Amino acid sequence: MSAGSTGGDFLARKSDVTKLRQAVPALTDVLVVDDEAPDADRIRATLRVMFGYDIEVRHAATLGSAVDCVLKKTPQLIFLDDILKPSDRATDTIPFLRRAGYDAPIVVISGQVTKKRRLELISAGAIDVIHKDDLDSVSLGEALLRIFASEVSEK
Repeated sequence: MSAGSTGGDFLARKSDVTKLRQAVPALTDVLVVDDEAPDADRIRATLRVMFGYDIEVRHAATLGSAVDCVLKKTPQLIFLDDILKPSDRATDTIPFLRRAGYDAPIVVISGQVTKKRRLELISAGAIDVIHKDDLDSVSLGEALLRIFASEVSEK
């Protein structure tokens, strides 16, 4: 593979995300719903690199604790693991979060992203889907730009 199709493309994407980050509103409260603490810590660390340590990144390991977090204080954004143990799938979990009064963006993090699964998740109410293997500052930044681009263009 040539440098232009590997590292060069990544650097170009990272540069674009850095330039366009001004279009993303300052995030101060994010909820990560993931039954695996290392995965939640990875998202927390990535968000803190992107937004600094002023961002509050809360963690819920179960659907019940996620609903409690939403009821206590509504986050600006939720990152939701596609499959929570023992058997909660995001297509079933998203409606519970919506019934709890959460109407802001939900980004699903999944290890099984196919066209069909992406469509199922978007139909269930997710605003975006990121594959777990692609979880880095660039993919998170691109997702945030997709999420908040419509808000910025409406102003």
